[in-house]
Amino acid sequence: MSWADFGGITPNAPESAFKQFHSNDLKQWYRLLLRSSSFLNLGLHERIAIALLELCSDFGVEESRGTLLRVAFSHKDIANLVGATRPRVTEHLARLEREKFMIRQGRQMVVQVAKLLDSINDQAGADVLRGNPRRQ
Repeated sequence: MSWADFGGITPNAPESAFKQFHSNDLKQWYRLLLRSSSFLNLGLHERIAIALLELCSDFGVEESRGTLLRVAFSHKDIANLVGATRPRVTEHLARLEREKFMIRQGRQMVVQVAKLLDSINDQAGADVLRGNPRRQ
């Protein structure tokens, strides 16, 4: 759509349309940021955590224990998303489970989204203070 066409439509559009457009636009930029996390020098653990958060936003259902991923993703699927090997992803998923950020329910996962986000933010802040730009 050209800028002229967009400009012709927008004066008569309700405010909710602008909000929806803005939300969709931001979501795509956010996804680009997540997909390019390797450029941000994130370690594998953080890349897996971010991939789980993204999967939760697309396929998750809120429940009392956290966000249930309705679709079962294999360790290989997650490895392909984050650019790692399946065995390394398995190690990090087990770590996330030990740290109580994730619960396995058969082949499905329940993710503690708020706790995981807090952990990522805390880790990023601690690494900046220590001067450690790359983590594993």
